[in-house]
Amino acid sequence: MRGSLCYTARDYADVIDLMARDHYDTTGWVDHIPLDEVVTSGFHALHEGTRMKVLVDPT
Repeated sequence: MRGSLCYTARDYADVIDLMARDHYDTTGWVDHIPLDEVVTSGFHALHEGTRMKVLVDPT
């Protein structure tokens, strides 16, 4: 991770630990999209609430 505006490093460490222990069902939490779909499949979907996290593949 490169940065965050509202969570501490400890927050991330705690959540990652819980995820590793299957405390959360993370199915569908992160979507991967190509760069040319950033607006339609990324920003719009996040704003509409149909996606939670989006990783963009710049290649």
